[in-house]
Amino acid sequence: MEILAKYFSFFVLLSIFFSACSPGIGVQLYQPASVVGTAKPSETLEGRLTMANSAREEPKESTQVTLPDLVLANNQFGLSLMKTHFESQAPGNFVFSPYSIALGLAQVYGGAANETAAQIQKVLNIQMGDNEFHQSWNRLDQQIAKQSDPETSKDSEFVLTIANSTWVQAGYPYQQDFLDLLVSQYGSDLHPTDFAQNPQQARLDINQWVAHQTENKVEELVPEGAIDSLTCMALVNAIYLKAAWQFPFAPEATTDQPFYRLDGKTEQVATMFQSTFMNYQSNSEFIWAELPYNAGQLSFFILMPVGDSLQDFLVQIDAVKLNEILAQSEKGEVDLWMPKFEIESAVQLNDSLKRLGMVAAFDSQRADFSRMDADNNLFIGQVLHQAFIDVDEAGTEAAAASAVLMQRKGMKPLDTPRLKFDHPFLFLVRDQVSGAILFQGVYFGA
Repeated sequence: MEILAKYFSFFVLLSIFFSACSPGIGVQLYQPASVVGTAKPSETLEGRLTMANSAREEPKESTQVTLPDLVLANNQFGLSLMKTHFESQAPGNFVFSPYSIALGLAQVYGGAANETAAQIQKVLNIQMGDNEFHQSWNRLDQQIAKQSDPETSKDSEFVLTIANSTWVQAGYPYQQDFLDLLVSQYGSDLHPTDFAQNPQQARLDINQWVAHQTENKVEELVPEGAIDSLTCMALVNAIYLKAAWQFPFAPEATTDQPFYRLDGKTEQVATMFQSTFMNYQSNSEFIWAELPYNAGQLSFFILMPVGDSLQDFLVQIDAVKLNEILAQSEKGEVDLWMPKFEIESAVQLNDSLKRLGMVAAFDSQRADFSRMDADNNLFIGQVLHQAFIDVDEAGTEAAAASAVLMQRKGMKPLDTPRLKFDHPFLFLVRDQVSGAILFQGVYFGA
């Protein structure tokens, strides 16, 4: 990656829902007629129909009040998910997108009922009515995406896009209220698809859409064999972010420095350095620093416990405590050392979500997605997530991809502070205005 062209690209493909099905007889292809201007399909794109307008509603004024509750709930979900992951995994470098996963599960929740809905509600920490919940997501998602509006962005190179799409088998008896919800609150575009007769082409079409949304950074999220003739729906979310540090690190200042691992060993890692003016905190419990990007309202946070190990810190931390820590901010000139690092993670989240309490959705006998599928024939087979992050002198490059695979039931101080992050640490990409955490991970060493 060229230093001058270095950017942060964070793109997430979230929530591909695959469900085994066969087309229903006499059922009309969904057209969201309840929203003016969405019933007519636009031009044909390589043989597929897309919606003429996103038909997404403008955020309701009342969601200004509920938005902080949604952000706190989402951030808590991400921290809880990380804890459950490390309950069954040895400590190691890990990165994921809590925003992406929560966004996908929010849409799944819109199609769930009874015990299944109650368990997802608990896992997502939903403390508001269903309408308020989805409308609050609509506000949060649009508010974050507007950062790259050409009329407001001070950097023409800054890009942040969030896109949703729904891929449906023509003729299958979907619940129209569910699809209306995806269009009106999540801005999802409609892609009528023939999974039954041509599953391979459907897979290629979805991957092509993903590649287009992510500037070809994710070209094959859906692997060979993941879609077959029994698939009937795919809900896809893509997030793409391109940005650079507001204050880049000088490459010549990067040197090998010792990093102290949890196992007591010390290793030499490439460590960046700069002396700059920033928000930070340094006390007997932890140190953290905020590195803003050159445009938008996102920042990269790096937080390292001082007394406790990172493992112990993660066990104790929750979203409220994290907010309290980040509120203890000072502003001034600091000397900052931070490792360059690159992390790739690939996990299946079934067990973690079950441990959090989302059990019925994975049980073919108990799952109730009757608000999604009129015949109530679906349950979640797998929740997969992959992520990548690369942090260097010029900025950050990151990617993440997630898939929720749906299956048919019965089938298959005064001195200049010195902030040296030389022990395992937590890192976040956080929206400065709402507090929403888009990206999160831990670094334990090279």
